[in-house]
Amino acid sequence: MKVVINKYKALSDLELGVRITIDDIKKLHPNLANWEAQHVIARLAREHETGVFYGAAIEQIDKWAKELYPERARSSETPTTPEQRET
Repeated sequence: MKVVINKYKALSDLELGVRITIDDIKKLHPNLANWEAQHVIARLAREHETGVFYGAAIEQIDKWAKELYPERARSSETPTTPEQRET
């Protein structure tokens, strides 16, 4: 299983993708035949918007926001980043 960046636009838009293969499924469930692993992949494809991927993304956003910016008095001034300076 591999997470890939499909699109990244200057800190305002990030599109991630997850690549899952039959081998990934069979590492977790070696008893499955290839066609059964394909059915698991098909179900993941149909359920991706409401399933674990969405929930995992929300958890990661929450985790990194809290780690990078713990609760504190926030400044109204927006700092610049190297990515913003390049544009």
